Amino acid sequence: MNVTVWRNYFPAAILLGACADSVTAAELYRYQNEADITVVDWAIPAAYVSSGYEVLNESGQIVRVVPPAKTDTELERDAAAARAQEAEAAAQAAHLECDTFLLRRYSTIQDIEAPQDRSLRELDIRIAVLNSQRDILSQQLALHQDALDKTGPSVEAASQCEEETVAVLKAEIQSLDEAIEGRQQQSAAWAEAYGRDIGRFAELEEIVALRRQMSVTPLSPSAVAMALMGCRRRWVSSSRQSAVPIDRPIPPVDCAGSRCGRIATPCLLPWP
Repeated sequence: MNVTVWRNYFPAAILLGACADSVTAAELYRYQNEADITVVDWAIPAAYVSSGYEVLNESGQIVRVVPPAKTDTELERDAAAARAQEAEAAAQAAHLECDTFLLRRYSTIQDIEAPQDRSLRELDIRIAVLNSQRDILSQQLALHQDALDKTGPSVEAASQCEEETVAVLKAEIQSLDEAIEGRQQQSAAWAEAYGRDIGRFAELEEIVALRRQMSVTPLSPSAVAMALMGCRRRWVSSSRQSAVPIDRPIPPVDCAGSRCGRIATPCLLPWP
C-alpha cells in the first residue's frame, strides 16, 4: 500500500499565498510511515528521519534527497574499504621508496651481487664454525657417555658427575643445533632478498631505458603497454616472497618487509 497523504497542505498553501510578501520559500518533507504510506508534511517526525526522506519546495519539486541512515554492517564495510584503501596507498608509497632507494644505492646489478656474495660467505663461515664446535662437543659427549656406561653402581659420586657432564654437553649441542638452523634460515632468507633486489633492479633499468628511448624516439602506445606488461608480469612472479631478517651486515632492500613486495603494478620513477 502506497498512499500519499498531504497533511494540512492546502490550508497552508492558501496561507502562503496570502503571506507571499513575508514568506519567500517553504520546505515540505516526503517520507514513508510505519504503514508504508507516503506522507507529505511540513515537518518529519524524528522516528522517520533514519529511513530517509525527500525535501520538496512549495511547488512540490524535489529539492534534495536524504538517503536512509547506514546500518552497522554498511558502516563496517565502508570502514574496511577505507582501511584497505589506506593500506594500498601506504604500500604503493613504500614500493616507490624501495625503488628509489635501489636506484640511488646501486648503479649496476654487479653492485648488488658483490655484497650478496660477501654476506652469504660470512654466514657460511659462521655456520662452519658452529658445526666444528658441535663436532668437538659430540666427541666429548661420546667419551663421557661411554665412561658413564662403564661406571659401576659402587662408584656413585663418579657416576653422578658423569651424568651431570653428559647433561651439560647435550644442552650445549642442542643450543648449537638451534644456532646452526637459525643461520641456515638466515642465509636462505638473505639469498631470496638479494634475488628480489636484483630482479627488481633489472626491471627498473628496463623502465628507465624505455623512458629514455621514448624521450628520444616516441614509441607507439601498444609497444609501451607490452613493455610495461612484461615488467609487471616479472614483478608479480618475483614479489610473492616472505620477509627477511633485518640484522644482516650489508642488507639488501627489504621490499617485502615494507609491503611494497605485494604491489603488482611497478612504480614508475621520475624521468632521470
